[in-house]
Parts: sequence; C-alpha cells; structure tokens
Amino acid sequence: MLGMLDYLTVLIYGVLLMMFFLDIKVNRKSVFLISLYIFFSGALKYVLYFTFDSEFIEKLYPLIIHMPVIIFFWYFFKKRMNVVLFVLFISYIFTAPRRWFGEVVASFFNDDPYVLVLTKIMVSLILLIITYRFLKPYVNRVLSYSRKRITLLTVVPALSYCITYATTVYTDALYNSNMLVVGLFSVGFNFVFYTFIIAYFIEMDKSFSLQTEQKVLQMQIDNISIQIEDYKAAQEQGAIYRHDLRHHLQYISANISENHTEEALTYIAQINKAVDAIQIKQYCENTSVNLILSTYVTKARNNHIDIDVDVIIPMESDINSIDVCIILSNALENAINACNKLDDEANKKIRVSCKYEDQNMKIEICNNFEGEIFFEEELPISTEKDHGLGIKSIVATVNKYVGLYAFTNENGIFTMRVIL
Repeated sequence: MLGMLDYLTVLIYGVLLMMFFLDIKVNRKSVFLISLYIFFSGALKYVLYFTFDSEFIEKLYPLIIHMPVIIFFWYFFKKRMNVVLFVLFISYIFTAPRRWFGEVVASFFNDDPYVLVLTKIMVSLILLIITYRFLKPYVNRVLSYSRKRITLLTVVPALSYCITYATTVYTDALYNSNMLVVGLFSVGFNFVFYTFIIAYFIEMDKSFSLQTEQKVLQMQIDNISIQIEDYKAAQEQGAIYRHDLRHHLQYISANISENHTEEALTYIAQINKAVDAIQIKQYCENTSVNLILSTYVTKARNNHIDIDVDVIIPMESDINSIDVCIILSNALENAINACNKLDDEANKKIRVSCKYEDQNMKIEICNNFEGEIFFEEELPISTEKDHGLGIKSIVATVNKYVGLYAFTNENGIFTMRVIL
C-alpha cells in the first residue's frame, strides 16, 4: 500500500505543478476537471498496481500517465501542445528533488519505507508552496513567448527526460555510478541554464520593445513634424489669400458691373477650391492628433473609402499625444490597407472613435475586410513579409500605460479596441 500511496502522491504533485505552470485559474470548472482526472488516473494506477509489478508500471509510465496528462491539458484547457510539453518536462524535473530528499532522510533510518514515503509527501507540499509563490510567475512569463522560443526551451528538459528513462528505467546505466551526485548535477545544470535563458529572454523582450517604441516614435515625430510644416504652409497661404482678398473682390465687382456674371462665378469657384485645398479640418482640440487624423482621413478619401470620425480629445491630458498618434496612425494605416483590398467600393468603410473620459483614453477603430485573419496569442499576425510591426507598436504603446487592448474580427469587420 505504501507504493500505491507514493504513486498517488506523485500523481497529484505533478498535476498540480502543471496546473500552476500553465496558469490555469482556480474555479469550479478547473477544480472539477482536474479532480476527475486525478480520480480516473489514480484508479487506473490502482488496477495496474495490483495487476502488474512496480517495474512494469514504471516502464509504462510515459504511456499511462504522461501521455494522458498531455492530452488532458491540451484538450480540456485549450493549451498549445508545445506549451503543454514544455510544462510536462519541467514538472518532471521537479519530481526528482522529492525522491532525493526522501532517500537521503530514509538512509538515516535504515531505509525505512514509511520514512521514505512520508518524507516524499512532506517535501512535495513544501515544493508546491515554493513553486506557487516564487517560480510560477516566471514560468508563466515564459509561456507568453513565441512558439519557436518555447520549442527551443523544451529541448533541454526533454533531453533530460529521455536520458533519465534511458539510464534508470529501461537500463541500469545510471545506477552503476553515484546517483545522488549525478542527480544533483542534472538539477544544477537545468537550474543554471533556465535562469540564464529566462533572464536573457526577459532582457531581450525589454530591449526589443524599447527599440520598437523608439523607432516608431521617431517615425511618428518625423511625420508629425512634416505635417506641422504643411499646416504652417497652409496658414501662410491662407494669410496670402486674406491679404489679396481686396484684389479678388475688385475683380469680381468689375465682372459683375460689366454683366460678366459667368466669369465672376467661375472665379469665385476657383477661389473656393483653392481655399478648400489648404483647409485642415478640425476633428478635436489636440493639434497633434488632429494632424494625424487629417492626414489619414485625406488618404482614405483619396482611396474612395468612407471614413467616419468621432474624436473628443482635449489639448492637454494624462496621455502623451505622441503615443495616441502612434496607435491611431498604425491602426488607420492597417485599416486603409485592408479596405484597399476590397473590390466593392461601397463596402470600403472605416469608423474611428477616440475619446478621453475619466482620465482614460478609449480608442476604437473598425474597418471592413475580406479574407482570413490569423491570430497568435490573441494578436493578429501578417503573413506578408516585413508586415506586422504596426500591431507590435500598438501593443508596446498600450503596455507602456499598463492598458488594455483587444483585436476581433466578426462578420467581415475587424475591430481594434484600446484603453490607456
């Protein structure tokens, strides 16, 4: 019975470790599913324990325990397969210390089996507490990495897993040497390796985010500077028209007095057209945001896109205007590109809503699209070369304010929502 108790303990310990590392929320559904899995898996172990010897069960362990638990978390909790594999191998490594501590303590009591099992249970509880409080956040952070990074990180624990089974379960190779020394070396190697890798990726993420923000910010500053110069030029041109207004009126008056009504009307139409060409529409009080909106609204309408703008942003707010411009410019650029791919001009529509309320900036941009949008980790990804930087820039800017973002596509309408 001690062997069966040890089997159940390591089963519960391993499943809880995977639950922690996969960041599965504790709620009624998760507790029910995991309890159900532990019950049936434990029942299977119980039947096998009284049917076959422990050596046979140990050799079948990958098939009767590890394979089902992979499928369980992948199917019921919708976790990616490479993520589940990574967490499984990491959890397997964490089962080694409980065994070593148990064997060391039991050695002082003439290898008493009761002391061995009780020590393993106590060490399991301590490791679960340590894992939940100190290690869980770091592993959860790793799971947000790309598929390639997680696959890379899976190589070492997978190799350790295979070597352990090859040298301890299917052969006696490891038992011919000092098991404690080899085991401690293995854990030490994995600990140092993962500490380095996690720290490296975190720093690389910070560096990438910073570089992306700086690059996009500089591009946006340059763009805004150009728009400001155009705005100044338009103001100067307007001043010239106002200065020449007296001459325009004299010319019109002369035409009217000589009954040249057609010439007068044509001249007035020309002046109106010239004034409209230099006019910059006011969408909001904020100058920088207004310039960006004016630029992209003009670009959209030149592409025969129906664009509706509802923006209320004051000149001063807690949100940096440049950051708002980064989000708007990238989102509108993507929206215009999507609409340009539509064949039906009547379907080319963009809706922009941006309002500053209760010290929060709320932005929503919707556009029609055709085709399929692929998502990775809740973010739309582009299959085209050198594309996708816009979404990354938006996300980096939102994260700067610890804000919220959401990208959805329903019924041919793509929607970006942001709260800063």
